[in-house]
Amino acid sequence: MARLAPLEDKRAWPALGPQPDQGGEDHERHRWHRAGPILAAARMGIQGLLKALEDVQRECHVKEFAGKRAAVDAHGWLHAALAGSAVDVELEVDDQIHVRYCAKRISMLRRFGVEPVFVFDGAALPAKAALLQERRQRRERMRREGELRLSEGDFAQAKSCLAQAVEIKDHQIDDVVRLLAAEEVRYIHAPCEADAQMVYLAWHGYVDFCISEDSDLLALGSPRVLYKLRGDGHGREIILDDALNGRSLEDFQAICILMGCDYLPRLRGVGPALAVQVVAARGREAEAVARELRVLGIAVPSEYAEHFRLASKVLQLQPVYEPRSGRQIPLWSSQEPHAVPVQLASHTGTSAPQETDALVPMEAPRGRVRRKGSPGRSRSRTPGREGGRGSAFVSDSFEQARSTQQGAMTLEEFIRRERAERTGSSRGGEHGDGDLASPALSVAGKSRFFGRQHSKLGSLWSD
Repeated sequence: MARLAPLEDKRAWPALGPQPDQGGEDHERHRWHRAGPILAAARMGIQGLLKALEDVQRECHVKEFAGKRAAVDAHGWLHAALAGSAVDVELEVDDQIHVRYCAKRISMLRRFGVEPVFVFDGAALPAKAALLQERRQRRERMRREGELRLSEGDFAQAKSCLAQAVEIKDHQIDDVVRLLAAEEVRYIHAPCEADAQMVYLAWHGYVDFCISEDSDLLALGSPRVLYKLRGDGHGREIILDDALNGRSLEDFQAICILMGCDYLPRLRGVGPALAVQVVAARGREAEAVARELRVLGIAVPSEYAEHFRLASKVLQLQPVYEPRSGRQIPLWSSQEPHAVPVQLASHTGTSAPQETDALVPMEAPRGRVRRKGSPGRSRSRTPGREGGRGSAFVSDSFEQARSTQQGAMTLEEFIRRERAERTGSSRGGEHGDGDLASPALSVAGKSRFFGRQHSKLGSLWSD
């Protein structure tokens, strides 16, 4: 099988253990911890995945999703808005660009019958420490270059550079949250990565599909993702079952990790074709993957298998909020929802870190859950999803269900069946009018503005 031309080799295998404190913005004041060898690449998501899946992408329009709920990658829209008007942002001639962008997109979705649910990023994962540091340094280089080009009157180059220097500020997030409150749009601040939270909402029936530009959504297991959404409502849909092409989600994740993700570098000479070949031949176990790569002549560091295993765990065990209980749980869990420790002992030394170290928030999440009886919580309740089965280990449950049912069962059919069993076919409508107001999810530590808004924001989670 032919291999794709390798990208520039940026591999770096830094020593494990804590780094010095980093300065900078408020949300980056913390101690970094290495969680394994990370490729400090500027790219977002799985390298080359969307291009490799061009054959299963479908041109579509959001009107086809009328009556559905969509999880929206809030930071993705913020970044698109700011990057598209980077010079105006730099010159501070317009401080509401991001608000208007989101308002127009919300209006467009609602005009075609789609109800958005905004999902914001929370704390950074230690597994992305080096990646985030590289992105921060690159933004600073691009900002300096953009300012120089701007002073020289080269607006085209200035715009290109400044677009790559975009950094989302807390006050810009606050601006959008004000908009969401005014427009009565549901939103949630994820404990860590918004991608994982979006997938959880899709798995458990809170939304029907996701809107993003990040290929991580597919690697995490989102059943249906709308990419390349334009202002007129046109976009490109990818259904996970089509991407899996008969593979298990775990095998697909192994292929994605081999291609290069935020948590592990792509080795020189490994592209989509070779990644598929390796997993097809030797499976997804880390040691078998590393051995097969060496057989094929790929230079594989001795630590690669351990960090491959860690990257897999990071994909599967990222913390998410369970909206009804308000607890943080792993994205993949075979147990009832349980609290995830906010802090664990940081890893020091030279051996591989504990798997859970990569999942500890590096700071207190921007979002938090208001418990029952806490001030400002909406008391309104809507009949619908009472009870429920908690989180499910979707992949194992899916494989078991498919093996006991005659004929093929798609992941989407399985999720629909799980929703029906959990909510009851006689309850509510498409979404069951779920009790999404208990507990309310809102912004932590924003009493200067949001102190009087919690009850209203909480009620937005009920129909």
